[in-house]
Amino acid sequence: MNETNWVSQSASPTVTESDRMGLEKAHRYEKAMLKNGYRWYTINSRTKILVECDKDGNPTQKGKRQIKRAHEICGTIK
Repeated sequence: MNETNWVSQSASPTVTESDRMGLEKAHRYEKAMLKNGYRWYTINSRTKILVECDKDGNPTQKGKRQIKRAHEICGTIK
């Protein structure tokens, strides 16, 4: 019986230059969001999201919608 990896044709997974650049871009984006008033909000023990907050650190209406949607997706009720 011949089994092949249908996900990847290469024998071993490798990290490419584009993977590294994508991760660096994500880190820059995250830092910019944190500087612009976003805060981390914990949905459950495994999930955190960045939500828009006001100057006092409270979620804005958009942030509250993000939190509500994340709870719906994760199956947690709050």
